[in-house]
Parts: sequence; structure tokens; C-alpha cells
Amino acid sequence: MLIVYLFAVQLILYCASFAYRNQQLQLTAEQLVEDFTRVLTANDPNVPNNITKYNYKEKSYKQDPEGPMDHLIFHFQLDGCSLHKESEDVSQQQEFEENKKMEMDRLRKEAAQEAFEVTPSILVICFLSR
Repeated sequence: MLIVYLFAVQLILYCASFAYRNQQLQLTAEQLVEDFTRVLTANDPNVPNNITKYNYKEKSYKQDPEGPMDHLIFHFQLDGCSLHKESEDVSQQQEFEENKKMEMDRLRKEAAQEAFEVTPSILVICFLSR
């Protein structure tokens, strides 16, 4: 079983490499030797290039020089409780809130009924004890 599995893996790798060989671009010897230089920069296109701030000491506007903090970005993520009004989650949330409200009303009515049933007997006991 293991030998069949290894053979299948080798066959898949061979077929994949053969498919890539057919799609590979054929280059001449000059093109293979040629070097390409690429320069990566850390310039952020969203950062303004001239920031001016008011200098209270000199009482004038001064251009703020670039510093090490200019390339620093703070990413902020906050999980919220916003839901789209037409989603299933909203209907589930509303159903849950309605059930909770109905349960609270039922408990409030039971407590009021129980208090009403207990109160007359307490009044009778208090009246008889005098």
C-alpha cells in the first residue's frame, strides 16, 4: 500500500514538472546571463511630502522634517456589534430579545401574583396577633 502511494506521489510530481516545462519561456544564452536590478523603497504614497506645523516659540509656521516615525503606521482593529439590518443574525437577535422580554414579563407577573397571594395572609396574621 505504501509503495503504491509513493509511486502515485512521484507520478504526480513528474507530471507537474513536465507541465511546467512545457509552459516555460525559452530564453537565449544572452537573455539568461542578463542581470535585472530592482530597487525597493519604503516610500508611502499616502504620506504627505511637506508637513508644516506652527512653532509657538518662533511664532511662525515651520516645515516639519522627516523623522524615524514617519514610516510607522498603527493598525487598529475593534470588534463591534454592528449587524446588517437584513441579515439572519439580526432576526435571530430580535427573536432572542423578544423571548427574553416575554420571559421577564412572565416572571414579573408570577412574582406579582405570588406577592398578592402572600400579602392577605400576612395581613390576617398581623391583625390577629394584635
